[in-house]
Amino acid sequence: MTENPIKATSDLPREEYVFLEEPTLPKLTDFKQPENYEFALNEYKHKLEVYQARLSLVKAEQKITETEEKSPFKCMLGKHYPSYNDFILETDEGEKLPFKPGSVAKWIRENEPFKTDLKTGILYYYNGKSWIADAEPYLEKIVSIMLGEENKQNHFNNILHDLKGLSYEDIVFSRKITVENGLLDLENINFELTAFSQEEMPFHSLPVTYDKDAETGRNSLNK
Repeated sequence: MTENPIKATSDLPREEYVFLEEPTLPKLTDFKQPENYEFALNEYKHKLEVYQARLSLVKAEQKITETEEKSPFKCMLGKHYPSYNDFILETDEGEKLPFKPGSVAKWIRENEPFKTDLKTGILYYYNGKSWIADAEPYLEKIVSIMLGEENKQNHFNNILHDLKGLSYEDIVFSRKITVENGLLDLENINFELTAFSQEEMPFHSLPVTYDKDAETGRNSLNK
């Protein structure tokens, strides 16, 4: 059977090519017609170009994901925050009123898990697993996202002052310990492990995973 030359153009739209694996370089010996080999070689070059571009994109996305996973602020990812202009009100005549940091503090108090200890004045922030003491850096991060280019030191100081005033509580700390996979009650004879809870405030935390069914047959904490 005689091999028919392939046309120089492909019926498949090049824009829709998605290559999950690296393409294979065609061999001259696999083709009887030189024009078929030339076409296959050109297709290979295009596929390789797309593959390498896609691979670079995937690696870049993975790098971003890894960076986000290690970030202490990953608990804020995906959240929607209002902007500076959302806090600028206008009169009935269309005149813009001055920016009020207290409005930002009120929004943060209503939408973010901050609380301030009435006895010590320490600001706490709940990151999804545990309450973080001296949480001013978390507040700074949120304020910088919200205010953008209008972020100023005096704005932050006023927001911090107002937020503390709005969030004072008589905090009672839990006797449990925060571990990587939950809240561990060491005072319970069975070392009870419960889910993370914003309602509880353990004072201590350990960067370990509690394994109830360790191979030793005893409860253990694994790094």
